[in-house]
Amino acid sequence: MTDYDKFKEIYDEIEELIEKRVTSSNKDFITWHTKADRFLRKKYGDGPEFKDFAETPFSLLLFIDDTEEDYIEACKEGLETTKAKFKVYLEEMEEEREVINEESPKTTRNERKYEKVFIVHGHDGELKEAVARLIEKQGIEAVILSEQVNMGATIIEKFENNSEVEAAICLFTAV
Repeated sequence: MTDYDKFKEIYDEIEELIEKRVTSSNKDFITWHTKADRFLRKKYGDGPEFKDFAETPFSLLLFIDDTEEDYIEACKEGLETTKAKFKVYLEEMEEEREVINEESPKTTRNERKYEKVFIVHGHDGELKEAVARLIEKQGIEAVILSEQVNMGATIIEKFENNSEVEAAICLFTAV
């Protein structure tokens, strides 16, 4: 589930809370507030989005002969204010998703022509083997030049014969 999807769920719950006529001491409200608080802190850190939410009143600020209806109305006002702000955040997230989708390549890993990584190495055989095994565990073929068949080819020819790779990892070690 993406951040957008998670936040959309939090956003959609606001209307349900308003319809239930909750107060800030209601367990459904407390659960929602905790989810929203945690999401905003994770997504925005201690930025203005989080601080603004933390400072939004969902209850009466003065307690003088107040009725249950007054507490419901105060919570509703806080929820409506929050909903308007969250709508802006959702729109921004949607724009980010669209930009990412436009910029991302249209092929998936399974559609790529090659599934190989070339490993260039020095004399550290253990490191070369460890990197090769790590690559292979991910379903990618590790191409190590010294392990390829020579058949009288020069190093350059050997390299050209094994150059259909998507990436290369170069290991520079002292030994």
